[in-house]
Amino acid sequence: MVLRVFGIKVIIEFSFVLMLAFALLAGANNLLYVLLFASLHETGHIFILYLLKGKADEVKLSYYGIGLKHSFEMSRGREAVFLLGGCAVNALFCVLNIKRDINLPLLIMNILPVYPLDGGRLLKLFTGIHIKVFLCISSVVLISLLTISIYYNNLNLLLITVYLAVFSYNEEMK
Repeated sequence: MVLRVFGIKVIIEFSFVLMLAFALLAGANNLLYVLLFASLHETGHIFILYLLKGKADEVKLSYYGIGLKHSFEMSRGREAVFLLGGCAVNALFCVLNIKRDINLPLLIMNILPVYPLDGGRLLKLFTGIHIKVFLCISSVVLISLLTISIYYNNLNLLLITVYLAVFSYNEEMK
């Protein structure tokens, strides 16, 4: 399904609807809050983009999450501010103690040096390391998360790690 919201192309893939339906049927009550705050995270990026006189081209909701595309050229500093804009939204909600149990994990996940998350993009932006090196860094982080999730028998962390691995692999294949 393709919509236009404030001039931004919004694509909702069937996989997203399927995942949402499955999660709701499974009783994932916090899912709607996760989607809300993930959407507000992306809105933070869009807000910064508009402040920088740019424009968002597309927002895609898929199994892999919510992704934002733009064609606005930015300097390193402006791109860093743009990348931190989404994280700032989750950090603000944490400081205000608004659904901290959801916003803190979203913030932490997004600042991980896993490509193509915000933290991975920031690291690439300021180090200029080749994409293959970032994939190695992502792999080390993901293996560490996998080890921690198994050691602490944490199913949620395990699922997030698998999700990030699939997400990162999907981005590599583009």
